[in-house]
Amino acid sequence: MAKHRKQSDAGDVENGQGRRELEKQIQFEKLLCGLSATFVNLPANAVDKEVEHGLELVVNFLGADRGALTRFSEDGKTLSVTHSYIAPGIKPLPFTTVGSDECFLWYKQTLQNGEMVVLENLPDGLPEEAIAERQFCIEQGVKSSISIPMFMGKTSPKGVITFGFLQHKWTWLMQSIQRVQFIGQIFACVLSRKQTEDKLTRAFAEIKELKGRLEAENIYLKKEIKIESSYGEILGHSDTIKAVLRQIELVANTDSTVLIQGETGTGKELLARAIHKLSPRSGKAMIRVNCAAIPSTLIESELFGHEKGAYTGAVTKQLGRFEIADGSTIFLDEIGELSGDLQAKLLHVLEQGQFERLGSPNTVSVDVRVVAATNKDIAAAVRDGNFREDLYYRLNVFPIEMPPLRQRREDIPM
Repeated sequence: MAKHRKQSDAGDVENGQGRRELEKQIQFEKLLCGLSATFVNLPANAVDKEVEHGLELVVNFLGADRGALTRFSEDGKTLSVTHSYIAPGIKPLPFTTVGSDECFLWYKQTLQNGEMVVLENLPDGLPEEAIAERQFCIEQGVKSSISIPMFMGKTSPKGVITFGFLQHKWTWLMQSIQRVQFIGQIFACVLSRKQTEDKLTRAFAEIKELKGRLEAENIYLKKEIKIESSYGEILGHSDTIKAVLRQIELVANTDSTVLIQGETGTGKELLARAIHKLSPRSGKAMIRVNCAAIPSTLIESELFGHEKGAYTGAVTKQLGRFEIADGSTIFLDEIGELSGDLQAKLLHVLEQGQFERLGSPNTVSVDVRVVAATNKDIAAAVRDGNFREDLYYRLNVFPIEMPPLRQRREDIPM
């Protein structure tokens, strides 16, 4: 009778374990279905939030204390945390990146080889060479953990899914390991899709930006054709004009800023065009801005552009002349007419090659060669406090004086 009772008790235990395992399997399948349903057709900008929520669900399902997704750098030497969840009352990870030095070398190399790191009895379960890993487990109080490499259609792993137990030890059965592998694959798929969508989004944004720049340049060129057609070549054989032409030849092949000074009507713009045509930038159109012809309220928008809604009347986004001139030359005529505020912003562009559109906090970087012109005595304006001294020295890198015809009378018949 006693023997029969023992056999019955053993059978009850086995049946109880079987039921618990069945219940656990059902819970896991529900978790998988829920995650899969969440990630189907999920917009790229919502992926990160849902992945972290998914980590929370998995941490709770496993009874773990921390969960994280990490990503290998391109050279495979660095692991950076991209998503994580930490249970209430558990201290956070002390770092977000495992660097490229000898730190955690055993851990990183094992995962890079495509092998799992499954540890039940920490820190005792670590090999002798895992010195940094052992110290980490002691300091953090990690008792058990699992790290499984994630593959995103590549031969080498691109990331790792990790769960840690700090409050109790965990025995890793094959079913549990397989479940974490399934979860890791789901996360890998959705993150791979997000990465692809992000690349496409950036590519479309670049195409849109390029299209806008080309359209703006096309509009500008149509206007400039009318202006340029009214100018002939620089004419003259006097020693004075020949000296000017020699200066043009000297500076044209460089990226030096040029300041052309001369009276109104002496042909300062013709000099600027000659400098541009002889320069390596001649493949693109020279962009011209008459600083005196544009109202002071609009000159900043004209130079640096604006976003939609930046001010009343700004109904669309507009690229500025500096952005259109990227890779080319910009000719700033009547530079002496700029206000003090714009002088400061122009100085920043000359020093850093960067500016912000009106209404935007984002910095735009450009590669522009500046040729400026004025009919004013800028040196005198600096002495009078009407022009920034630092801007003057930035513009006056290579000064050219354009003489009037009365100083080269032999050129008048031509």
